[in-house]
Amino acid sequence: MSTYKIEIPESIKKDLQMFADRKHITLEEASARAFALLAIANTVSEQNNTLGVITKSKSADETSKVVGEITGV
Repeated sequence: MSTYKIEIPESIKKDLQMFADRKHITLEEASARAFALLAIANTVSEQNNTLGVITKSKSADETSKVVGEITGV
């Protein structure tokens, strides 16, 4: 695994820390997951698609709904 030193805005660090606290993981693991999402978004973008955010359906007969889209990656 590679080691990098990056500088991020304090607001982003706060978001990552809130995520880490909610998931009971380290800030480093939260950052790694963020980079993993970036990698997925990049792969999807190369296929001329976008990464979406959906609400999960509560039952098999309900349809999940798209509530957001990650663009610009």
